[in-house]
Amino acid sequence: MIGAGGMGEVYRATDTKLHREVALKILPEAFAQDRERMARFEREAQVLASLNHPNIAAIYGLEEEDGTRALVLELVEGSTLRERIAAGSIPVDEALAIAKQIAEALEAAHEVGIIHRDVKPANVIVKEDGHVIVLDFGLAKALEGGADGGEMETSPTLSFAATRAGVILGTTSYMSPEQARGHKADRRSDIWSFGVLLFEMLSGKRLFTGDTPSDVLAQVLTTEPDWEVLNRNVPPSVRTLLRRCLTRERKNRLQAIGEARIAIEEYLADPDLARHLEPIATGHPRLPWVVSGLLAAAFLTSLWIASRSSADSTSPMRLSVELDSEGVELFEMAPQDGARAVLSPDGNTLAFVGRATGGGRQIYVRSLDQLNATPLPGTEGGWAPFFSPDGRWLAFFTNGALKKVSLSGGAAFTIAEPPDARGGAWGPDGTIVFTPSVNTGLYRVSASGGTPVELTQPDDDERSHRWPWFLPGGKAVLCVSQAQGGTYDDGNVEVVLLDTGERKVLHQGGTFPHYISSGPHGHLLFSRAATLFATPFDAERLEVIGEPTAVLEGVRSGGLNGSAQYAVSTSGTLIYARGGSFGSKLALTRADRSGVTTMLSADPAEFSDPHLSPDETLLAVTIGVGTGRNVHVFDLERGTMSRLTFDGIVNLSPIWSPDGQRIAFTSNQDGDSNVYWTRSDSGGGARAADDGRETHTANILFPGREVHGLPRIEPGDQMGRLGASTRWRQRPDTVSHDSSQ
Repeated sequence: MIGAGGMGEVYRATDTKLHREVALKILPEAFAQDRERMARFEREAQVLASLNHPNIAAIYGLEEEDGTRALVLELVEGSTLRERIAAGSIPVDEALAIAKQIAEALEAAHEVGIIHRDVKPANVIVKEDGHVIVLDFGLAKALEGGADGGEMETSPTLSFAATRAGVILGTTSYMSPEQARGHKADRRSDIWSFGVLLFEMLSGKRLFTGDTPSDVLAQVLTTEPDWEVLNRNVPPSVRTLLRRCLTRERKNRLQAIGEARIAIEEYLADPDLARHLEPIATGHPRLPWVVSGLLAAAFLTSLWIASRSSADSTSPMRLSVELDSEGVELFEMAPQDGARAVLSPDGNTLAFVGRATGGGRQIYVRSLDQLNATPLPGTEGGWAPFFSPDGRWLAFFTNGALKKVSLSGGAAFTIAEPPDARGGAWGPDGTIVFTPSVNTGLYRVSASGGTPVELTQPDDDERSHRWPWFLPGGKAVLCVSQAQGGTYDDGNVEVVLLDTGERKVLHQGGTFPHYISSGPHGHLLFSRAATLFATPFDAERLEVIGEPTAVLEGVRSGGLNGSAQYAVSTSGTLIYARGGSFGSKLALTRADRSGVTTMLSADPAEFSDPHLSPDETLLAVTIGVGTGRNVHVFDLERGTMSRLTFDGIVNLSPIWSPDGQRIAFTSNQDGDSNVYWTRSDSGGGARAADDGRETHTANILFPGREVHGLPRIEPGDQMGRLGASTRWRQRPDTVSHDSSQ
């Protein structure tokens, strides 16, 4: 005999036919007469025989004699991982090399639908050459019952009587919470046990302990891991991996053991880099943050990482990582679409609006300790994402809808149907506050859905309240208000009480407010003129208690619409897109396919929205002056500029008719945003695309574009009226209307 436990007795034996040493695993005699257990034992042989992997102990056969049945297994020479851990914690590189092989074994089994259910140190053999073999795949499912007491490491597999809900299986110290509750185990149960095992290798200490199995189960169900017992040389990426494996709610746990294998391989390939990224020593924070920059052009992301600073902490460090990996690029949106990238509350997960090569807009998520981003199903066409407080859900806007989707997968749910939203925020009690349109105040709605309720109403001299941000406790939100005809850089940063709708101005001259907890109080952040400012703020008294200080320049901002390309997490992480404000003066430049550039205009201006005419001889572009923007046409052959609009207000997004004779654009010259058109040769003046008559089919003014929520178009173009909740999709020659929308 070489071993015994809840799974049976193990003997060293000789196969006299093939002349090799093997291991015989035999059920205890007490179980031999149990027909149900014996039937399960036979199924063990079938399960194990289907596995063929260098890190999984092989099965050679099933033998029976005089009522005794035994599995004939590969005899693995070496020490158990239990024996290795008994000597103390295992160095990081060695522990990860072992964990990588365990993950490879589990991955191979999971791919064919086999769950181990009892991953623990006693079931892992480490040979002298470092090769790892995992034992007892599938055996836990076959056995119920066990003895009371005994050491937790060798305690037999526990079970209550089988029920419809399943049975408790797995050794107590390494059992997943769902197994401890008697629920059915799946691959994520093995991932939990893998995390417990890796934690023990790195710390040298059992994660969950107790005098009896019941005491241990209570810890598994209620006690958070003590992360302080991990050695300080365990890198952040490995700590993050452990946290993802040891999440009690399995929907939020790491979903595939292959992801753990990849993370470990990345560390082992370049451990020096991972050590370089280890956090600086922590202390009482003054203004902690981790800052990452996302180039607005969507090529490279720069991360500025600083720990929670203390008086003797070192300066933040900078590094660069690729964002557009595997053909995914950051989606360049209009500035009114809010932040293109946001971080989860814990600062570990990035969600950004991206686009695969040749594909459409979609939201992608990426753990900051991973290299690649993955698309989030159900978020096609989404923009302005924001996380739930627990980081499990992501809310986002599409044309005409506010939706949410779980980060663990599943369908996206519609919460509300705002026509043209301007930002949202998710509170701790499940309330979402958002701005449904460009000319409204704030509304509130349950994250489960329902009818939105008005929270604020703009005064007569105000246009909108937008870009909300929840303060701690969920009783108040920050927002920005804009005066009619003014810019959001000159707006008021305000706080709004949710129970009464009462508003209070905190700062005049800023936009896109956020809050981070730091020091004895906290800091209010806001953007102005492409610069991020911070001012001390008492979140309990809702009062600014200091003067604003410029903390970061070159933050891409939307200017006229009040958005800015930055976001923060509750952990103090800041992500921002580098660039100037929407009104920055730029050179108008043309580049050919070889990369040779030609300056088109002698003087820089606030150029935006360039659009070539169908024959590519003219360029429609908007130019900003002060608070207004107007449409111009630049003649590429003559080098001359002609102005088409003269209203001194906001005229944006010019696009050409197919024949090049007219240009359509949006304008707020009548108070609300509307669609206008004008002749491209500067004649005839601008006309609203609405004269009271309707028609329903015909030619296309804007071929190849999706239009949503627009007023009816000039009948001369034979376009139908588009209602507020109507969606039109256009082909080059016809219009199709989905009346169900």
